[in-house]
Amino acid sequence: MKPRLTADVEKILQARYWSTRAQRDRRLEETYDAHPELQAIDREWTAAGFRLLTDAVNNEAYSDQRLKDIEAKRERYLEAHQLRGDYAEVIPFCRHCGDTGQIEGVLCFCAERLYKSLQPRLFDAALSPDETFEAIDLSLFSEERGDGPSPREHMSVVFSRAAEYVEHFWQLIDRDVIFTGPQGRGKTFLLNAIGNALEAKGIDVTFLPATELFSSLVEFKKLKESFRPDPEQLETATFKKRLIYESTVLLIDDLGLEPLTTQTFADFIDLLNVRQREKRHTLIATNQSFSDFEKNYDKRIASRLAAFTIYQVKGDDLRMKQRSAP
Repeated sequence: MKPRLTADVEKILQARYWSTRAQRDRRLEETYDAHPELQAIDREWTAAGFRLLTDAVNNEAYSDQRLKDIEAKRERYLEAHQLRGDYAEVIPFCRHCGDTGQIEGVLCFCAERLYKSLQPRLFDAALSPDETFEAIDLSLFSEERGDGPSPREHMSVVFSRAAEYVEHFWQLIDRDVIFTGPQGRGKTFLLNAIGNALEAKGIDVTFLPATELFSSLVEFKKLKESFRPDPEQLETATFKKRLIYESTVLLIDDLGLEPLTTQTFADFIDLLNVRQREKRHTLIATNQSFSDFEKNYDKRIASRLAAFTIYQVKGDDLRMKQRSAP
């Protein structure tokens, strides 16, 4: 939990709120300095509006014709001098929410983008910027052949498929992928390389270890069901859940290390159902094989995971190699 997150976003929104008003005041002053006739017209308009309001409150006969005449005069002046009509208006950064960050109690897209920009502080995990396709070193994989291609040949194909996945992302029909194999073979590197490349194309990506993903969902559920949850904690937990469910691409690392409970199964089924229904795309790295899915998970989960494209990651334990390297 990052308790300062909501306060940080509010601080940015408030700064935008006052900045737009300062810009309005400066723009208005500059306009009136250059066009004193327009300032006189606006004063007429204000006085006529006030007189109209006073007459209405006092139940006196009133007509809005004077106000309409002044408005027409103002429009003619603006057109003649090629001036914009919003010189006296606040122009917010976000026209949808007016820089409040909410629309009818729901986070506005602008606030979501602010939260997203602070995501490394929202989750403990984040994409590793050093693990990219450019940093791939196939020499780490053995050239020794067994019954089939060598680990180096095999992983060259896997990395090529991953690069093609990124290149043709929007054209692909099947975008849900599982990388499976023993630990230390490069599965997390693959997730990072794909995630970094997709983010460079402007696609929103959320990277999470399975343990943090499911603990975030449990935290949201507890706060949602508590009698009087802390508002900031609930807002943060709600947005964490929205990132997990709604990011265009969700990268789940180390699936299988999370607690295997009834609640985990329910959350995982719901997550897969929603993301597949809404055509959002999920990539998973796991030490488990497909037979392990059938053995360790609910049959409904195994069935959904069977629809993923599955790549076997082979070779020596790269972590052990790197530790033993001189």
